[in-house]
Amino acid sequence: MRSWDNWQSLEGCNCKRSGCLKNYCECYEAKVLCTSLCRCCGCKNFEESPERKTLMHLADAAEVRKQQQRAAKAHLSSQIDSMPSRIPTASASESRLPFMFITPEVIEATCRCLLAKAEDAEETSLPQNAERAVLQEFGRCLTQIIHAANRANRKGNTTFNNFC
Repeated sequence: MRSWDNWQSLEGCNCKRSGCLKNYCECYEAKVLCTSLCRCCGCKNFEESPERKTLMHLADAAEVRKQQQRAAKAHLSSQIDSMPSRIPTASASESRLPFMFITPEVIEATCRCLLAKAEDAEETSLPQNAERAVLQEFGRCLTQIIHAANRANRKGNTTFNNFC
């Protein structure tokens, strides 16, 4: 990118159709306004140009959005990095964490419950109600997993009974 000092020694732009608001305009690319040295036609790269102001606002908004996305990505990455890379094991004297109870069997039972609820809801109600019913069933299944995990921790038991 050219600096203002280097740009002053050049002749200026010769734009014909871009309005001097595209990167192939030497002035616009150097981020300077067109001057009396330029031989452009239909120039819109001057201080009070509404088109230039709109373009600058859009560029500023895009830069803010990029910064927000970078910040969100960095935050998410730091959260992912702080997660344990493997499931912690509990000693015999410690209680097991609720997520340690989500086994392939529990997942399969949950999926069966959700499919059964979806089939039942499709037969008896509108599609939007079917979606709501499946989501409510999923919440019920999660609540049941958490309660079963808490009961198992209190009793020292590690199995689920009557899951669905």
